[in-house]
Formats: sequence, structure tokens, C-alpha cells
Amino acid sequence: MLLGFCLITVCLKAQVIENNELKSTVIALQQISKKLPVEKLYVQFDKNYYSVGDTLHFKAYLLNANFLTLSNHSGLLYIEMDDVNNKSVKRIMAPIVSGLSWGDIVLTEKDFSQGNYTIRAYTNWMRNFGEDYVFQKSFYISPGIEQSLLVNTAFKLTGNNLQANLLFTNLNKQLLSGQLQLQVVNDKKNLYKTTTTTVSADGRADINFTLPDKTTTRHLKTTARHLKTTARLL
Repeated sequence: MLLGFCLITVCLKAQVIENNELKSTVIALQQISKKLPVEKLYVQFDKNYYSVGDTLHFKAYLLNANFLTLSNHSGLLYIEMDDVNNKSVKRIMAPIVSGLSWGDIVLTEKDFSQGNYTIRAYTNWMRNFGEDYVFQKSFYISPGIEQSLLVNTAFKLTGNNLQANLLFTNLNKQLLSGQLQLQVVNDKKNLYKTTTTTVSADGRADINFTLPDKTTTRHLKTTARHLKTTARLL
């Protein structure tokens, strides 16, 4: 009986010692985490593909790696775009406010050409922990769409409602697809504008809108700003 009691006492003491060591370890790790916080970065982009001449828009989220809460540790974000040879083509800096950052990069013909590119985003603090902590994402940038385009338009005017079906091709009769900014103009007056029109894989885009009362249709035209062309509707 005495032997059993002694064994229980020894086990309880061992458990207390183990719990104390565990608490000490947790406290030590928490202190290290405060002194050396680890940042985790995620960057969101407006599109999955780009062409030369596009503007790349991004939003970044800087998080505390341990708890995935927004981090206030760093105040400046570095973003680099490297070409296929790992040569830096563009480098910008963006402020971080309460763990959030945003900005844009214009993919000019001067700096970019057709090919594969990798975006690297990081803070100065993240560089202390190696490349594994640097955010990376690869993109393919296609050549800019030719300025000279052929646009076939089929339209239907019902009262003041105008429906138009546009077919975009280049001078070689090749179908063009992608995103554009469409605008309908009557002389110098803007009647309709959208920035979300997508030209499908077969080169088609549809627009549907209502003309203001007493609008003359003689000078109506559409402008596809992203494609740099103007097509007369009527």
C-alpha cells in the first residue's frame, strides 16, 4: 500500500514538472515571437493574364504568421517583376497601412515585352527569414493588341433601347479576345460606359443600353479603349 502511494506521488510530481516545463517553453516561444515576429504575405491581382500596355492592379495582405491577423510590423512593401532570366524589370514600393497595401504597375512597351514574368513581393523584415517567405507569382504577358482592327457590328434599335453585337478581328482576320473598356459616344457626349466587357474566345462582345430621349443616331460610335479602336454603330 505504501509503495503504491509513493508511486502515485512520484507520478504527480513528474506531471507537475512536465507542465511547468511546457509552460516555460510556451512563454519562451511567445517572447521569441514578439521579438522576431514572422510575417506572411498574400497578394491579390485583378486579372490572371495581361497584355503589353495593360495596367496591373494589386492588393496585398500582410499577416502575422502565427495567428493570421493583419500585421502592423512593417510599413513598406516592395514589389519586383523579374523576366524569364530572373532580371528585375520593374521595382516599386507601396505603403502598408494596418496590414493592407495596394497599387498598380503599368506594363509599358518600354519595360515589358511578350514572355513569362515572376512577381516577387516582400517586406524588408521578411528577408531575414529567407526566400521561402517571399510571395511569388508567375504571369504570361501577351503582346499588345494591334491598333488596326476590323469591327463588325450587328445592332437592333427598339424604341430607345439599343442592342449591339460586336465582332473584333485584326487585319489578318484573326479573332481577338480579352477585356476592354467600352464607351458609346454621340459627338462629344458620353452616353454609355462600361469597364467590365469581356470579348469572348470567338471575338464577340455584346452591349445593351437605353439611349436618352431625343438622341439622334447619326453620330453614334463605340470606342474600345483597351483595344485602341473606334467603331461606328449607326
